[in-house]
Amino acid sequence: MNEKIYISKTDYLNMSEEPDIMNHLPVYRIEKIKRLKNERARNESMAAGLLLVKALSSYTGKTETEMLEYLNGKEHDADKRCLKINAGEIYYSITHSGGYVAVAVAKCPVGVDVEVKDDKDFKVTRRMMAEEDKEYILHPMLSEEKRQIHFRDIWTIKESFLKCTGEGISVPLNSFSVKLHGALMVYGGRMVNSSGVLWKIVSLGYPLGNKNYYVGTTRLENEKYSLSICSSNSNLTLDIQTVEVLS
Repeated sequence: MNEKIYISKTDYLNMSEEPDIMNHLPVYRIEKIKRLKNERARNESMAAGLLLVKALSSYTGKTETEMLEYLNGKEHDADKRCLKINAGEIYYSITHSGGYVAVAVAKCPVGVDVEVKDDKDFKVTRRMMAEEDKEYILHPMLSEEKRQIHFRDIWTIKESFLKCTGEGISVPLNSFSVKLHGALMVYGGRMVNSSGVLWKIVSLGYPLGNKNYYVGTTRLENEKYSLSICSSNSNLTLDIQTVEVLS
């Protein structure tokens, strides 16, 4: 099975009204939630934990109770976001922004990111992005709205790549860029565009070694959100399933 993305809209949920919700979350996620002070952040983190269990259950064919046991057991490496199941490895990545929560699951390291925020006055673009990225985002033929859409594309591409490699924000965003690799069909619900773009990560000083990374990008809700998934799989797919986390 290839990569799969599970996504849920959570801005209408109030997790504090669900008294037994913690019983359905992995221990490491509960500990993270307890450290959060902002109620919205707690709400999204709880939704992410629920979606993770449901996503892994759907992907592996195991029950949600079994997946909780795996996530709470020695088979789970939370730092690598990896589970050892039936002598194989399952990897996952979690993201949330603007009321959306998404979980990507795959048989190799994977990263996923969703974003709704604009880059005000394009300060982030001008200060942190590579010249190739700036050309894509700030092209003179683009309207302000389209530039913001392109910014969200590039931001989610970069974030999903850094999640896939596990290196995070310590890597300068201008040390790598992307080049167009092809078009993608997107399999998903009503909120998801029917087409996407496949990109290939290009080093601008970042040590890729002999490994290639690919990113699939699409947009949600009439292009208000960008969603990207990164993997070393050259046959990357955008297979998106909408999930109700409280079902």
